[in-house]
Amino acid sequence: MKPALFIVSLLLLLACSKDESTSAELKANSSRWASKRLVNYTFTQRLNCFCIRGGEKMTVIVQNNQIVDVKDSTGASLPAELQKNYKTIDELFQLIQTTDPKSVAVINVTYDDVLGYPKSIYIDKSEQMADEEIGYDSENVSH
Repeated sequence: MKPALFIVSLLLLLACSKDESTSAELKANSSRWASKRLVNYTFTQRLNCFCIRGGEKMTVIVQNNQIVDVKDSTGASLPAELQKNYKTIDELFQLIQTTDPKSVAVINVTYDDVLGYPKSIYIDKSEQMADEEIGYDSENVSH
């Protein structure tokens, strides 16, 4: 019985350590991003989902921390109802912060080494369901 108790204790310790390191990584990168004080910027974002225009790279234009336009590869603006699917960098950080790792099957995040913004977010809410996964790939932030 003691080996089983040891294994359970070890697994709980590792789970807590992973949550703490993920939280520390989020905090460090959000601080790095905030230190840049970018409120007007443009970047490329691909929404990875089973949705309209999912998988396509879009140019997201942000002014005063609000998305003012989302354009496809031809330079055409998306309709307003589709633009609502895209997120500012601050909204990406908020998504990561408000997603409880214990309430989803998978959450994976990678950050930009220089500016600290989330380069890739992948969330699978349930392994038992198909097509509910969502992901955001962001790159080429410029101001």
